[in-house]
Amino acid sequence: MIVPGCSANESDWCIPVVRNIMAGLAGRHDLVVYTPHYPFRRSTYTLFGATVHCLSDRKEHGVRRLLLWRELLERVRRDHAAAPFSLVHSFWATETGFLGARAARRIGVPLVVTIGGGELACYPRENYGAQLSVVQRTFVRTSFRCAAAITAGSAWVAGRVPAEFQPRVHRLPLGVDTEMFVPMPIRGGARLLVVSSMIPLKDHNTVLHAFAEVRRVRADATLEMTGEGFERERIEASVRALGLAGCVRFLGEVPHDRMPALYRDADRLLHASLYESQGMAILEALATGLPVIASDVGVAAELPSDLVHRFDPGNADAMAAAILRSLADGTHARACAEGGPEAVARGYSLAGMFDSFDRLYNQVAR
Repeated sequence: MIVPGCSANESDWCIPVVRNIMAGLAGRHDLVVYTPHYPFRRSTYTLFGATVHCLSDRKEHGVRRLLLWRELLERVRRDHAAAPFSLVHSFWATETGFLGARAARRIGVPLVVTIGGGELACYPRENYGAQLSVVQRTFVRTSFRCAAAITAGSAWVAGRVPAEFQPRVHRLPLGVDTEMFVPMPIRGGARLLVVSSMIPLKDHNTVLHAFAEVRRVRADATLEMTGEGFERERIEASVRALGLAGCVRFLGEVPHDRMPALYRDADRLLHASLYESQGMAILEALATGLPVIASDVGVAAELPSDLVHRFDPGNADAMAAAILRSLADGTHARACAEGGPEAVARGYSLAGMFDSFDRLYNQVAR
């Protein structure tokens, strides 16, 4: 497995979904993980029974990055010679996908690539997406061309894979830990929660303008925002300009293992992202029974409308209307309390994901 970053230890939630995947797959397979970046501690260590090779002490650039890639590929070759691999699995389809393609071709095994970020995105105004860069586009195309299988966390993003690679695409959602995110009581208030990094793609501007409209009708509504990012100062300025300073609270980075408590205390999750390959926060919220109002992208686009009240990305009026419709009575809250945990357990659980990966591995490794 080749990943952009790997937990340094069991309590490190650097990329929660990768950590969970490692923990589950290591119990089913002889798993070796290579990371060219985080935890930026050049070493070999064991995590959840998997062997992890971190090949860098810092973020490398230029020639040093090329040397890092060469070292990683040589390490894969040597390890394969000592104990042959059945396949290579890369998360995601950018740098790590490119390295996976090179590694798989070098040692003669199949490649599985998982789409997990902005590989297919192109948002110039927000400066987001691999398709904005010739180099990143090359990484993605090479990953797809060399892959025996491409997994996508939602039908929405799977449909954006170029037609020539569609026969290799498998909708395979990344799973939620349903032992961590457990059902909670029906929500009855107007405490709204946003869970996202503070970058332009997440469209906090639409959230704030929608919230300002909601406050005209529901003066009891409050808004809490988790996450950090270079947009935070601009978002704080917008809060002040809209006269919302008294009812918006910034929570900063929240450790992953504290997220269940945040979902428990909230009454609605708001999600306004312009693009999502999947949307883990939406699924985590639903696993606890928390009602969701979300832009019609990623996994939100395929979930039942009684669980997720959707709106067109960037449309603050439509988002405000969806929030007010959700708060108008207990219909949305009851539907999510009763159906949210069941929907996640049925289609987006860790166990289901591991079983799906096992079936795919057996298929491509024949």
